[in-house]
Amino acid sequence: MLNLKELSKVLSSVIAPPRLHTAVLCTPSGDLISHAGVKDATYRDRLRVLVAVATELWREINDEDIGMAEGELGKIIILPIHNQHSRSRHSRPDPPFLLALNAKDDVEWYEMQIKARGVVNHLAVPLIEAGDHLRLLPPAPTT
Repeated sequence: MLNLKELSKVLSSVIAPPRLHTAVLCTPSGDLISHAGVKDATYRDRLRVLVAVATELWREINDEDIGMAEGELGKIIILPIHNQHSRSRHSRPDPPFLLALNAKDDVEWYEMQIKARGVVNHLAVPLIEAGDHLRLLPPAPTT
């Protein structure tokens, strides 16, 4: 079972305001799971845009292990959280989760990659187990 409080703590540990200011855990379909960041007047809007950019970027690069974009929000890096050993890169399904980090333009890409990979490595096993469990659940009934 996912412990959202612990997820939030891990995400909070990776941010370094004001430079690296937001961390998001979401699904490839755009469901926000957990987040941490500088909670200013634009925080909720920034979260929505960050999740949307992360999911769209994932669709564009899903054969890669990392996605990077620059825009109005600054720099965004996304990494999938999936079982690295399950299948070849080109045949594996969507990962259960994506990690997205958002930083100002002056943050170096390698800094963001190091932090993102550290979080992914830390969270991979429990999140993959949770994702596998969620995939086994029967679909919700439609009305």
